[in-house]
Amino acid sequence: MFWHERPQRKTYFAVALAIIGMAVITNVANTGLQLNFGDFLTVVSAIFWALQLIFFGKYAPKVSSPWVVIFMIGLCQGTFGWITTGLFERTNLTQIHWVQALIPLAILAIVVTFLAQGMQITAQQYTDATSAGLLLMLESFFASTMSVIMGYDPLTPQLIWGGLILLLANAIMQVNFQDVPFLRKQH
Repeated sequence: MFWHERPQRKTYFAVALAIIGMAVITNVANTGLQLNFGDFLTVVSAIFWALQLIFFGKYAPKVSSPWVVIFMIGLCQGTFGWITTGLFERTNLTQIHWVQALIPLAILAIVVTFLAQGMQITAQQYTDATSAGLLLMLESFFASTMSVIMGYDPLTPQLIWGGLILLLANAIMQVNFQDVPFLRKQH
């Protein structure tokens, strides 16, 4: 919309499929859609995350070093994270066993945030923002799958069908249908 670029027709279908897949995984049809304040914050965060994907998709290839961008993101996340903690979580800080929390906190900050975002920004120059967003939607599917593999959660039909729909949506975005021989228009 900002750069007046029209998405491919398959994008609309793939995004609709991904939304259906997420609805199946979360079992919204059976449990109903209930929006609480945390859900509102999640939707707002998702909007900003989408804008970040679009921005990085447009400008990541032009940045001299994506690691500079990642460092700045980490600095902002750390700074605003501590400010938010100081403002809203101060009473809970005394209950934390800091020696035990230090290693998981370091893993979360370095591996999950810094390195994962670094790989995302570096790799995003090779794909469009919609494909990147659909790939990121697989996070909940893979997290649930790992939970099943590790024995924490049961394997449910919702996970199987929702995951298959999400994988199909991603496959649709990756296939160039103009190159498929039997789908080519004959001139």
